[in-house]
Amino acid sequence: MKSGLIDKNGHRILCDYYKIESLCKKITEQYCLIDMKNNQKFIEFSQNYNHFAPYFDFVVGTLGYHLIHPWGKQDYLLCGNPENRYYILKKYNKKLEDFVPCQYGKAKIGFSSDLDLKIQKFFPQTKIDKAGFINDDELEMIPNVGGHRELARQIINLGMIKNFEVWETFSNMDLEHKDVAMILMDYFPLLRFEFNQTTSIYQTLYNSNNITENEKKIVETLERYGEIFCTPKEKNAPIMDWSSKFYDIKSDLSLNHKNI
Repeated sequence: MKSGLIDKNGHRILCDYYKIESLCKKITEQYCLIDMKNNQKFIEFSQNYNHFAPYFDFVVGTLGYHLIHPWGKQDYLLCGNPENRYYILKKYNKKLEDFVPCQYGKAKIGFSSDLDLKIQKFFPQTKIDKAGFINDDELEMIPNVGGHRELARQIINLGMIKNFEVWETFSNMDLEHKDVAMILMDYFPLLRFEFNQTTSIYQTLYNSNNITENEKKIVETLERYGEIFCTPKEKNAPIMDWSSKFYDIKSDLSLNHKNI
């Protein structure tokens, strides 16, 4: 099943799902070549994208393109809401012969800049009311839409649009009716944490045999601040390297977009 993008004029640009990010980058390059004003707009937009690439958010989130078959869901579109920096799902309605917002227009995922996800080094002494994930670089990510499940869908999509292995792994999974946060943790070394403002206690969840040495040290530290829960890992779920699937865009961004 081919995915792709639909532009503002209704033209479809079809491609494999795992090539969506490359397509967004190409569209961004073409947009920036039109004039300096467009180029400057993208430079300003991308300033706070140091971990995830800015191209999908720029093209789908701000330029008005729609993602076809998000997460492999047929007859659905993922559409941006740039003012609020999140995305909503639209489903094809046969009677209206058009795509209409589903789930009462509820936000599905948000943008993925460092500011949107509040990406920073994790410090357990910083007692603020938050919930999120910690990766093997000891960086915390806080959901900007919903909770752990929405952030997990967001992370999975960021991998699926750029990496064949991630797309192949998650494209046939039921990400709508299962705990997608737990599914994500089966494949990537992540700690899932929450902080209870009332009790000042952290609750940390992780999968056995699926955390790095850095994360083991974090778990040991968090044991002094709260409760630790270890869950069994899903059988036949190979551990994927986090950096190669998501963070290998730093060299790509080293040009600061001046040459686009």
